[in-house]
Amino acid sequence: QQQHVGGAVSTNGIFENGKDGPLSYITLHTTLIRDQIGQGLGFSIAGGRGSPPYKDGCDGIFISRITEGSLAHRDGKIMVGDRVMAINGNDMTNAQHDAAVQCLTQPQRFVRLVLQREYRGPLEAPLSPHSPAVLNALSPSGYLNNRPGNFKRSIGDMIDEQQQQQQKQGNSPQARSNPFNKPNIDDGESPPSYLEAIGECPADKNTETTTTQQKHSSTSQRTAARFMNNTKNVFSNVKFHVDALKRKASFKTPQKSSDVKVTLQMIPRPSLSPLLVRYEGPLIRFPSGVVEDILKEMQNRKAILRDRQFQTFLDQEMKTPKEAIPLEYITTLQCVSNSRVTDNSTRFYCFEMTTSIPKNGSGGSSGGVQQLSNPNLIITSSSAGNVKYQRTSHLYGVGKESERGIWMQKLLESLTNVVPVKYTCQYYRAGWCYLKNSITSEWSGTWLVLKKTQRRLIFVTEATGNVEKVDLRKARCIVLKDSDETIKNLHVENGPMLMIDAPPFTVYMIMSTPRETKIWRHIIREVAHNNGFTLADQQLTKFNVPVIVDKCINFVYIHGSMSEGIYRKSGSENSILKLMSAFRADAFNVEITRNEYNEHDVANVLKRFMRDLPERLMGKLSESFICVSELRTSTEKIPLYKELLARLSVIERETLKKIVGHLAFISSQKAKNKMSIQNLTMIWGPTLMQNHQSQEEMVYSQKEADVFADLITLYKNLFPLSPDEMKKEQEMLLCLQKYYAAAESLSDSVKKSGDLKMWITLNPNPENTTEEKTQVNVTISPTKTAYEICQELAPKMKLSTHQVTLHEVICNGNLERPLHHDTKVFDVVLNWSYWPEDDRKNNNLVVKPLDFLNEVQRAVKNLATVTPGKELRFADNKTKSFKAYQCDLRDGKIVVSKKDKNDKTTIVREIFLHSTTAYLGCEKKRDVPWNWSITFVEKTQTQIMRSRDSPFIGHVLAGSEWVDRTIWYSSIWYCLYGDSILPPAEIIIK
Repeated sequence: QQQHVGGAVSTNGIFENGKDGPLSYITLHTTLIRDQIGQGLGFSIAGGRGSPPYKDGCDGIFISRITEGSLAHRDGKIMVGDRVMAINGNDMTNAQHDAAVQCLTQPQRFVRLVLQREYRGPLEAPLSPHSPAVLNALSPSGYLNNRPGNFKRSIGDMIDEQQQQQQKQGNSPQARSNPFNKPNIDDGESPPSYLEAIGECPADKNTETTTTQQKHSSTSQRTAARFMNNTKNVFSNVKFHVDALKRKASFKTPQKSSDVKVTLQMIPRPSLSPLLVRYEGPLIRFPSGVVEDILKEMQNRKAILRDRQFQTFLDQEMKTPKEAIPLEYITTLQCVSNSRVTDNSTRFYCFEMTTSIPKNGSGGSSGGVQQLSNPNLIITSSSAGNVKYQRTSHLYGVGKESERGIWMQKLLESLTNVVPVKYTCQYYRAGWCYLKNSITSEWSGTWLVLKKTQRRLIFVTEATGNVEKVDLRKARCIVLKDSDETIKNLHVENGPMLMIDAPPFTVYMIMSTPRETKIWRHIIREVAHNNGFTLADQQLTKFNVPVIVDKCINFVYIHGSMSEGIYRKSGSENSILKLMSAFRADAFNVEITRNEYNEHDVANVLKRFMRDLPERLMGKLSESFICVSELRTSTEKIPLYKELLARLSVIERETLKKIVGHLAFISSQKAKNKMSIQNLTMIWGPTLMQNHQSQEEMVYSQKEADVFADLITLYKNLFPLSPDEMKKEQEMLLCLQKYYAAAESLSDSVKKSGDLKMWITLNPNPENTTEEKTQVNVTISPTKTAYEICQELAPKMKLSTHQVTLHEVICNGNLERPLHHDTKVFDVVLNWSYWPEDDRKNNNLVVKPLDFLNEVQRAVKNLATVTPGKELRFADNKTKSFKAYQCDLRDGKIVVSKKDKNDKTTIVREIFLHSTTAYLGCEKKRDVPWNWSITFVEKTQTQIMRSRDSPFIGHVLAGSEWVDRTIWYSSIWYCLYGDSILPPAEIIIK
C-alpha cells in the first residue's frame, strides 16, 4: 500500500524522501564537565534577542559551530543547528544573547544543557529502553575507529540509508524471508530486532503459513546467534583500543600512582555570614590586567550585593550581569591608597577585591581530590587535601571616599558577622586565613582586619570567637617560614606560612595561595615599619619604649658610661645620619657594633631624635613641671611630680623613665665620665622640655634644668624599682667596672709603633677550590690579635666572630696552622722574614670557618687522656726517610725514642712544644707516603734556614690513620692553651 502524507509517498511507513516529511523534534539532555574552571566548552552560539537571528522568524539560540576535539565534540551529543532551551536550569527559549553567554562563562565546572533537535520523517520504534538521542549520539573523537558500520552524523542521513537498503531488498529472496526488512548483520549492518533475536514474528493472516513461520523462526535463531557473537567481538575490540589509549604517554589523563583513595577530614575555613546584606550603587570597573592597562579600558557599571553574590551590570536595568562573583570565592578586600585620576581630572577612590577559585584536577602530590557534598570531607588518593587556586583581582572605584568606605564595610559584613562593627569601618585590608597561636597548636579558620592608621592587626578566630589585637609597632619579626605537614587538612594551596612575633603574640598564618600569603606579609611589614615623626609612631619594645631609644641607651650604657664627656662631645655627622636612617627603615633590624659606631655617635643620635620630635616629651606639661620645681622641699614635690607623670601617655611616661634612669646612672659615674647632674641637665633640660621663651631656638633655661635635676635626684622615689631591677643594675655595674679596668690595663701595655698593612684572604667555603677567593686589606698593629681580625672580617663573610678563625699558610701552601685567638698577628708576620726567600714568597693569612678547631675541642672533651703515646713515623730536618719510633707526649714535650736489641730505650729527639710551632702537613719535597703529617718548626732564626746538613725544614711526625692526627694535634693545643681553645662569643647590642 501507498500512504500519502503531506504530498510525500511512503512505503511500509518509511518515506522515500525523509527531508520532505513532517517536521518533528527531539529533546536532548547533556552535561559538559570542564577539566578546570575557565576552560572553554568548544562550541559557539548564535541568535537570541538582541542579536541577528540564526533562523528566519526565530529568536531562539542555536549551536552555530563545534570545535574539533573540544569538550563539546568529545561529549558527542551536541550538533550544529541544535536549539538551546536551557542552561543550568535557566530558561533560554526567549532569552537575550548576552544572558546565554553569561551563563556559559560562569566559573562553574558542570554545565547542564537542554537542547532541541528537529528532523523530517519518522524514526523507528526504539529497540531498547534508551531514548533515540542516546542511541544515535556521536561517539567521542578518540573512539571513532570503533563505530558501527551504520554510524551517521545526522538522523536524516540514517533514514536515507534505510530507504536505499529497503529499495534494494524489496524483491529479493532475503526480503521475503525477512519480514522486518532488517539488513543482514554479517554484512556489517545494524543488528536484528528483539523479536528476531528470540525467533518470534507477528502472524500475517493473508500471506504467511505455519511452515513459513517455522522456517523464518529457524532463520531468526541463527541470525540472533551470529549477532550475539559479533556483538561480543565488537565490545572486546572497543575495550582493547580503550586500554591502548590509556597506555599512551601522550594521553592527557594523569597517571594514578595509587588506586587506593582515602577520605580526609578538612579543617573548615571561616563560614560566611548568615546575614543577607544588600547594597547597590554605581561603580567604575578599572583594568587589573596587563592588556587592560595598555588599552586603558574603564567601564561604568551598576553593582549590587545580594543573595551572597556581588554582581555588576552594564545596563541600568540590571537584567544581564556582566560579572557575578559568589562571596565564598572572595579572599581579601583592600583599600587602594593611591586614588586614580582620569583624563578629565576626575578623581576616583578605589578598592580591590581578590577571588580564589579552585582549579580542577588539583590535589596532593600523588593524586587528585574529589569533593563530596560535605565541603570539609574529601576523597583523595594522597595524604593531603590541598588544592590549587586561580587568583584574580578586581579593581573598582567610586567618586567619593565615603562611598568607598560604605562599599568595603558592606562587603565585609556580608562575608562575616564575627568582626565587631568598630573594626569593619575604615579598615585597610581584610580577609580570611588559617591561624594558630604557636607552632604546636591547631589551625583554625580566622578573619583578619588590618587597621593601617592604628597599626593594628585584628584577628577573630571563629572557633572561639575571641577578638585579639596585635600591635604591629611591637612586631620584632615578620617572616615567611616553610610550612609543615599540618597544612594537609587545610583548604589552601601548598606554600609558606607567615610568622609574626609581636609580644605577647607569636602567630602563624597561611592564606589560600602562596601569593596571597606573600602579599599579606609585604603589607603588614609596610605598616609595621612605617615609622613617623611622633613618639607614638615609632616601633616599640614590649615595655612601650621606642626601639631607637632602647638600643641607643643600651649601647651607651655598655660602651660610654665611663667615657669622658658622654652626651657632651659630638660624634661623626655621617655616622649619625646613617644610623638614624637605619632606625627609620626598621628599628628592630639595626645592629649597633663598636666597629661602625662609637659611643659619641650613638649618644648624639639619641639626643637628635628626642630634639626633632614635633612635640617635646614633656612639652605640654612644661609649665606645670616648672611650677612644682619651685617648691622648697622634696616632700612637697614628689606627690605633685607623680601626678604630672600620670598625665603623660604610657609611651611618654615609659620613655621618660628609661632616659631619666639612664642619666641617673651616668651621673653616678661622674668621677670617670666628668658628667655631673648639672652638666647633664644643661643638655637634656631643653631637649625634653618645650622652651617657654623661644620655640625656634633651643635656649638654656635654668628653670628647665632645675626640673630635670629634680627628676634625676628623685628618680627612685618617682619611678620605684623592684628588688630584681635593683639587683640587675648592681650586677651590670660590676661587669662594667671589670670591663673598663681590663681596657685600661690593656691601653697601658700598648707600645707605640708603626702599623702593617697586608691582604688577608676570605675563604668561607674551603671545600670549593675552584672559585676565586676575596681578599681584604687589613691594618695590623703590634697589639692586634687574631680574634680582632676575625671580628673585623667576619661580617664580610656573613658569619659571627666566634664562627671563624685565622689560619697561617706558609711554605707555598704546604704548611698550615690555625692561630689561637689571643695570638699577636704582627709577630707571626714578622717571623716570615726568617724563612728562605723561596719558602716565604707565597705566605698568607686566611680567614676560615671554625670547623677544625671545633673538632679539636670535641676531641679534648672526649679523649680519655691528653698525653698520647703510640708508634709513629718520624723524620728530623736532616733526613728524608721516615722510620718507626715510639712517640709520647708528656711534660710539655714530645719524646721520640726507640728500643735496641736488648730492649733498652734510647731517646732520639725531644720536641719542646713551647719553643716550636706545630704546622699541619710537611714540605713537598719530602714526598710523604702517609695520610697525615705534622711539622714542628723551631722558633729560632738559625733552625729555620736550610743548610747542607739540614736540607729540610722542621721535624715531622706522620701516620696512616686520620684519627691519630686529631688526637695528637688536640693534645698539643691542650698542652699549649688548656681549655681556652675556641674564641669567646661577641656581645652585640640589638
